[in-house]
Amino acid sequence: MYRAHVAYVFRLVQRFGVGADEVEDATQEVFVIVHRRLPEFDPQRGSLRTWLFAIARGVAANRRRSTQRRLRVLPPATKAATDARPNPEQQTRQRQVLAKVGTFLDTLPAEQSDVFALIEIEGLRGPEASEALGVKLNTVYTRLRLARHAFKQFARRLEPELHKGDPQ
Repeated sequence: MYRAHVAYVFRLVQRFGVGADEVEDATQEVFVIVHRRLPEFDPQRGSLRTWLFAIARGVAANRRRSTQRRLRVLPPATKAATDARPNPEQQTRQRQVLAKVGTFLDTLPAEQSDVFALIEIEGLRGPEASEALGVKLNTVYTRLRLARHAFKQFARRLEPELHKGDPQ
């Protein structure tokens, strides 16, 4: 199960806002929970991917809260040092765009971000997303419509940045 789904869980944890330095640990934590709760899994109630999604979302939320608490108690000098991340000189355009998409997802309400990530990025269908999120199918489609609209606006603003430095 781990080999079959580790890449999926890894991507989910990243998209749910876990810091780059914690993604591997969070992914491992998801599978520890899966191992412990495997007897509770009922394939009649949903797919394994949607179950993994729900667990990954919970782990990511816990990690984000923990990080926020830790940053609140750090003195300002330590906080600045923690927030500073080295910026590699050579970034590919794809990495830049992925970072921008991550920024976009952070601007969405969590409900829309979850639906957008599941359907547009992970390729789940509406009913699977509905099951994973525990909401009605119409709610999923409404959130997806709103997220897609926001993404189109975001893409329009991003367009000039993507073509910076292109030969005319």
